[in-house]
Amino acid sequence: MRRRTIVLFLAMCATLMTFTVAACSFSASTAEISDAKMARDPDGKHPTKVFSPDDRFYCVVYLSNAPDNTKVTAVWTAVEGKKKPDEVLGRVSTKSGSGERLPFSLGNAAPWPAGDYKVDLYLNDAKKPTKTLEFKVL
Repeated sequence: MRRRTIVLFLAMCATLMTFTVAACSFSASTAEISDAKMARDPDGKHPTKVFSPDDRFYCVVYLSNAPDNTKVTAVWTAVEGKKKPDEVLGRVSTKSGSGERLPFSLGNAAPWPAGDYKVDLYLNDAKKPTKTLEFKVL
């Protein structure tokens, strides 16, 4: 009888642990980028995909289903043009939750060379970008 009680107890503990681990991974995986856009301003009121050489680049991101400690990383990269392709121009991370506006920006001391650029957005420690926004400098 005692052995049966121990086995039952261990089975219940294993089941509880499985549900706990599943719940933790479920809540982390529900975070998503609900909106992201390139803009001329940190509020995202002037969206654009084409910038002038003297502009500062803004990427405005909104999260949904995200706990307050969700990490968002923006990696700015040259794609094609006078900069070297795949040259990382900047990287910045912040932590936030759902409903907050996250403005990322990238400036340059000299005018930006004409060409194609992108910003890859990563949630938490994702290996692949969650979202990519492409833009141009003309």
